[in-house]
Amino acid sequence: MSLVCKVATYKMCKLLEKFNGSKDTQSTVDKQIKVLQTQLTDLAAKMNDQIDSRFQQLEKKITTNLPSSNSVMQSLPSAHEPDRTVTVMSASQVINEYRDRESRKLNIILHNVPESESTESTTRITHDTHAVADIADKIGIGSVDVSSTVRLGKIIEGRSQLLKVHLCNLQHKRLLLSNAKKLKGFSGVHQKIYITPDLSLKERQDNKLLREELLRRKRNGESELMIRRGQIVSKTPPVNSSMDTTQAVADQQYA
Repeated sequence: MSLVCKVATYKMCKLLEKFNGSKDTQSTVDKQIKVLQTQLTDLAAKMNDQIDSRFQQLEKKITTNLPSSNSVMQSLPSAHEPDRTVTVMSASQVINEYRDRESRKLNIILHNVPESESTESTTRITHDTHAVADIADKIGIGSVDVSSTVRLGKIIEGRSQLLKVHLCNLQHKRLLLSNAKKLKGFSGVHQKIYITPDLSLKERQDNKLLREELLRRKRNGESELMIRRGQIVSKTPPVNSSMDTTQAVADQQYA
């Protein structure tokens, strides 16, 4: 029972005790009921104010604990041209971007995986699930737990649609991404397959800008460049430096 209901019940009982134990007139009882109604209305208003205040405090705490614009954008491609304008994201945009990335964190995108010729959805899904298992076996990571698969994009004759795979755990995603380069060592169908993370629209847009910048710099004579962790860097890593293998493999496709 809520606090308002408890208070109302208590006050009503007290009022009934007075009514039963005295010879108050009906007018007096009516006045006391009106007083009680006023008190309950005031109490409800105070409770609502307290609830609103608690919600505001909670919202502020959540916003504070979520990554800031800078921290969320650290993994995004950074500007390399002095005159490039950096878009500042609002708080709501940052939160939406964070949620979008969280929803994709167990996904990978497989490119150039042949599709089933069947028209039945169940058969096509089974085919794609087996294709993922076959790729995992080929690159030597054993079995992976697949939650679901779905084909993306328009159907174009002679081309396979992108295959989005939702995995059951992050470790399997990292293993697939970090070992994907081994597919280049095979012949036939597997050699054409490559694997990337499932990026948000913002990430894809910014990566496109980075690829354009990388191409421009290469045309100007710079060489041995690649995209890593949202930046254009030298392919030769500094001595004793460590790098995130998963991200590096995902970025190497743009080199």
